[in-house]
Amino acid sequence: MSSEPLRYRPWWMAGGVGLVLLVIYLSLTSDPVTGHQLGQVNLNHLLAYGVTMLWLDQVIDRSWNRLSVAAGLCLMGVVLEYVQGWTGYRHFSYADMGSNALGVAIGFLLGEPLRGSLFQRIEKAIAAIRS
Repeated sequence: MSSEPLRYRPWWMAGGVGLVLLVIYLSLTSDPVTGHQLGQVNLNHLLAYGVTMLWLDQVIDRSWNRLSVAAGLCLMGVVLEYVQGWTGYRHFSYADMGSNALGVAIGFLLGEPLRGSLFQRIEKAIAAIRS
């Protein structure tokens, strides 16, 4: 992460929390978004977890362990699959768990080279527009 702190860090973190809450909502709603499959990979799950991991990777402090965040998102995906199975209106799927974990892995890998710089670039663009 760059040494320059994020000016809008609380907003970026709120966005990350919002993404986590959106994933939870979409996972448990009785009117799910239709999944798009590529073999056994659910592209909606892959995208949701990948974007969430990439976002959080841009805003977390170095004091946080990236692996802990990734593991937490993977665990959330497993728990949500079990909860879906208990709802009676959604189904349990090991393939979806794999899609969730694959999305986290992709977000993790894409996040490292961008670590912290993506939101800093956006903040610099906002500052340039304001001045």
